[in-house]
Amino acid sequence: MFLDDRSGNTMSFPLVLVFRGRFDRNALEDAFAEACRVHPLFACTISPEGKHWIPAKEPTAIVWDEEESDAFPWEDRTIDITREPGLKTVVRQQGDETRIHFLLHHCVSDGMGYVSFLDTLFLCYCDKIGKAVTKKIYDAEKLKARDRFELEPPPVAIPWYRILYSTILETVRWMRSRPLPLVSVNRNESGTGTNSKSSRKTDLWERNIGGETVLSQTNQWGNSGFIFAELNSDTTARVLVDCKKQKQTLGVRLLSTMFLSLADSGRFVAVSKNNRDRPLNENDLLRIGLVCNMRGRRTEDLPACNAISYVFPSRKTGDCRPTTDFDNGIAEELYIIKNWHVGMMFLNGLNFFGRIPGMLKRIIRNDRCLASAMLSSLNRLDMLFSGDLKRDEEGRLQIGDATLFDFQQAAPCRKGTNLSVTTFTYGNSLRFHVRYDMQAIAPEDAADWLDAWIEKVLCFKYPETDVRKP
Repeated sequence: MFLDDRSGNTMSFPLVLVFRGRFDRNALEDAFAEACRVHPLFACTISPEGKHWIPAKEPTAIVWDEEESDAFPWEDRTIDITREPGLKTVVRQQGDETRIHFLLHHCVSDGMGYVSFLDTLFLCYCDKIGKAVTKKIYDAEKLKARDRFELEPPPVAIPWYRILYSTILETVRWMRSRPLPLVSVNRNESGTGTNSKSSRKTDLWERNIGGETVLSQTNQWGNSGFIFAELNSDTTARVLVDCKKQKQTLGVRLLSTMFLSLADSGRFVAVSKNNRDRPLNENDLLRIGLVCNMRGRRTEDLPACNAISYVFPSRKTGDCRPTTDFDNGIAEELYIIKNWHVGMMFLNGLNFFGRIPGMLKRIIRNDRCLASAMLSSLNRLDMLFSGDLKRDEEGRLQIGDATLFDFQQAAPCRKGTNLSVTTFTYGNSLRFHVRYDMQAIAPEDAADWLDAWIEKVLCFKYPETDVRKP
C-alpha cells in the first residue's frame, strides 16, 4: 500500500460521520488523544523506505472548522505518511448537526481497524462526559512485528497437505489470471475518462430502481469519484427475506450479482488492445477482489491496524448467468474463503515466493496482481461496535447527546483496480459505497453501472426453467 500511494488516487480514504446532536469540545479532544494512544499507529509515521513505524514528532489533533460548506476539507490534499501521521480529523458543528471528517491512510489501518479506533473514541468520549463504560485495554507489544500476529487456528482440522495444496493453488491463480482493465467507452481524446482537476461537486438524487426508491449521492475528490447509495429499511428487509427464500446469503447475492452486472455491462468493461477497445467475449476473465479479515476471532485484543488479505474469485464472462449452478459455485467459494482461511494461505504462498530472490518483484506488476474490481463488506456496522454503546430502535449508535445517522466511506482504488465497493447495513438499511478512478471511468458510467447492480440485487430471480437444487 505504501508503494501504491500516488498523487491523484492516493491510498488515503475519507470517512464522514454525520450526527444529529452536538459534542462537548473538550471531552471529544481528550477522547481523541486517548484513542490515538490506545491505537499507536494513528500517531506514527513510516520511515522513508517504508519499513519501520516511527512515533510522529507532532501528535495528530482535531481541527475545528466553523465554515458552512459541503466540501470535504481535504480538497486536493494527500497524506505524506513519511512526514505526518496517517490520520487527519476535522469537526464541523452547525446547529443540531455534527460532521466529523476523517482522512485515513490505508497503511495505518483497514476497515475493521478504523471501526475499532472509532469504537475506542466513542467509549472514551462517553467516559469523559460521565457515561459509565468498560474501557478497552490493548497490548501494544503486538505491533512490534505486524506480520506475526497470533491468529486463531482454523475452525476445523485441516490436513497439512490440503493447506499446502490450497496455498499453492491460490497463489498460482493470483499470478496467472490476468485481470481485465476497466476502460470507459466515453473517453476523451487523451484516452482516459473525465479529468477530475475541476472543483469538487456534490449531487443528491432519488432514483427508481427495480420499483424501489434509492437515495444516492455523488461527489469528487482528487482523481476519485464517489457514489453513496442507500436502500431504505423496508427494501432492505425485503431483500433479506428474498435471500432466505432462495436459500442465499446476502454475501452470495452481492457477489454473484456483481459478477452478472460486470458481465452485462457495455459501459466501461472492455479489453484494450492496440489502443482499441472491444467488448468482452465469452472467454474473457472477470476478477473481483474480496477482502479477507485476517484479524482472527479475538479482534478486540488487537489495536487498530492493517491485518487483511485478498482472494480473487474469477469467472469467465460466458459463465456469468443467473443459474443455480453459478450461485452454488459462488456460495461454495465463499464458504472455503471464510472457513479455510484462504487469505492466510494466500499470504503463506507469497511468503514462499518471497524467499526466492527477485521473484516477487518480477511477478507483481500492475497487469497481474490487481483485480478488475474490489468488493468488501462490513456486514452489520452497528454490531461491530462495543455493546456498551447505546443504540436506538433502528440500531443507530447514540454517543452522549448525539446519534450517528450517516456513515460515508470508500476504500482506495489500488493501481489497476479502478472500481472499489464497500457494502454494509446500518440503521436497518443496506448501503453501497463506491470509489472509482475518474481517469478510467466516466461518472455517468459508474452511476449507471451501480444502478444496474442494485437492480439485480433487488430483482434477482432464477429462470423458471431452472430447478433449484436442494
